[in-house]
Amino acid sequence: MNPNSDPNESKTTSWNGEEKYRRLLETINEAVFEVDAAGTLIYISSGVYKILGYRPEELIGQSFIEFVYEEDRPRLLNRFSELTAGIVRSSEYRVVRKSGEPHWVETFSQPRSLKNQFVGLVGVMTDIHQRKLLEAETDRHKQLLEATLNSTADGIIAVNCDGRILIWNRRFEEMWDLSGDRLRQMQSIEILRSVLADRLADGHEGCAASLFEPLPDQSIREIMLEGERVFEVVSCPLSGDASDTGLVWNFRDVSAAKQIEDALARSEEKFSKLFHANPIWSELVSLDDGRFIEVNRAFIEITGFERDAVIGRTSTAIGLWPDNIDRAQVLVHFENNHRLDALPCRFRMRDGQTRHFLWSAEAVELDGKRCLISSLLDVTEQHQMERALRESEERFRSLYNNMPLGLFRTTPEGQILSANPALAQLFGYDSIEEVLALSSASLYARVDTRQEMIAGLDREGSASWEAIEFQRRDGSTFWASLSAAKIVDQKNEFIYLDGVIQDVTERIRTEHALRASEEKYRLLVENAHDGIFITRSGRILFSNPSTCRILGYTHGEIMAKPLERLIHPEDVAVVMAPHPAITPSGHYIKPAKHSISSFRLCASTGKRSPRFSASCAILPPAIWPKKNSRKKNAFPRPSSTVCPVSFTCTTKKADFGAGIVIWRRYQGSLRSNWAG
Repeated sequence: MNPNSDPNESKTTSWNGEEKYRRLLETINEAVFEVDAAGTLIYISSGVYKILGYRPEELIGQSFIEFVYEEDRPRLLNRFSELTAGIVRSSEYRVVRKSGEPHWVETFSQPRSLKNQFVGLVGVMTDIHQRKLLEAETDRHKQLLEATLNSTADGIIAVNCDGRILIWNRRFEEMWDLSGDRLRQMQSIEILRSVLADRLADGHEGCAASLFEPLPDQSIREIMLEGERVFEVVSCPLSGDASDTGLVWNFRDVSAAKQIEDALARSEEKFSKLFHANPIWSELVSLDDGRFIEVNRAFIEITGFERDAVIGRTSTAIGLWPDNIDRAQVLVHFENNHRLDALPCRFRMRDGQTRHFLWSAEAVELDGKRCLISSLLDVTEQHQMERALRESEERFRSLYNNMPLGLFRTTPEGQILSANPALAQLFGYDSIEEVLALSSASLYARVDTRQEMIAGLDREGSASWEAIEFQRRDGSTFWASLSAAKIVDQKNEFIYLDGVIQDVTERIRTEHALRASEEKYRLLVENAHDGIFITRSGRILFSNPSTCRILGYTHGEIMAKPLERLIHPEDVAVVMAPHPAITPSGHYIKPAKHSISSFRLCASTGKRSPRFSASCAILPPAIWPKKNSRKKNAFPRPSSTVCPVSFTCTTKKADFGAGIVIWRRYQGSLRSNWAG
């Protein structure tokens, strides 16, 4: 200090210096503050107003920690302890503005000591709220970017213009089986290229050189990896020119899609083969305009149209519809049901004939276009057979209903399932319904008759009865013939009985009368005094007892002898002469009598018999006895080729008589020869 200087001048100079620095502190944007060892503000510059909204006089004397955001107080107290220990560094924390909202600040403080004793802090508070907001926004965008990269199904990697790897996502690590640490150790894309080359499939190693080369805009490259994996690669610049900013590569695993495409291609090939090889008419038609998209070989073979004449045209244009009404009905059905299920329809072929089909169709979408895929089963032959069957059934029904015989079907238990009008009339009922309400057992005169019939059918399968007694509605009975057959199912179980009934009451009565008449004439012949016998083809077929008595032979001896052995040789020609009732051609004219004045027979004694006079008559077949009659000396029935002839011979002597009937074919004509 200058001893000659003025002390007052020195004080003035010191004050001016402090004022200058104070004014300087008041003009800066930061807030300069000073706190004592207890943390109480003893000074703060006016810059605090812009930061906290408080004026300096509102803060001086207050504890600094009271203005710190509550969540940041522990961290700031810890920082205060470090400063007291001499550790100096900046701190970022939030303070509470006068308005109440938190505000980010950064403080840089220096401890103050007096005689090595900590007495407080001097620091500068800087407003960093906007910077923190920008950092938070940047962090949010970064997190969003990372989340986007890691959530995508594609593997992404970016490099700068020098080939240094900048960023990649987890999917890239998974696709190439590389860890994040290993990728961080790689300094350039060249190292990565050499590593990835080992993962390419055999024969595709040459793709490694161009793996990370820039690609033209919108171009996609495919690379094959081991295990039949396929990646699509797309690249684009980070921004602007790739030579200045770098490139981003996008790797997409399309292995599953490729497998699906291959499977789809194989499926389409199979469908195409199946479509064209299908023997059923198949077609693919656009629902928008009704034009044919595709038809198979069966369509061409059935309709007769060539494929080129059909594709791109409508069914109406080529004349497939024989009637517009049919087409309208099909369209209405499809609009209501959105499909066709075996819908009967008709189409006209190229040669003009109309055929019948069952149409099945489904709406499908192919390449974004609504289409109708159809299959049409040709049932023309079946339709014709069904029509023929209906006509046959109609004829059978008419025959069944109009047949004069009674027809029926019953169950084995006796329930009548069907009957025709003739059956109802036969039993005296007015309608078929009345018959169907009956049990078949009630139609038999005897209860056990049907049981015996069922037992016989069960054994034989079918049988006929010439005469069974039935009962009508009014209680009267009649005789009818019955033919029946049992019907079995696939298990050979008896399920139905079909039968035919014919009224034979009149025939039974006639047969009874015939048998009575036959018995009468048999007794007359056997008890006649004259000898009567019948021959055919020179053989004796019948002789009555008087013939044996007159000639002296037994019945067996006469039946064993030829006719000519009983006639005298000199009279054979006379006896064998044609009968006048038989023409030379063998036709019968009318019943007649014929007599010969005399002839001779040979008796059993060998002596010649006296001459006889004879007469003959042709008898109608109705009075002949039944065929195979068991009665002794019964008249034999003639065959269908022989007319019966009978004549009686009487002798002038009362104790002799003979009769002969002869059947014989002579030179192709039927002749009657006689002797008496």
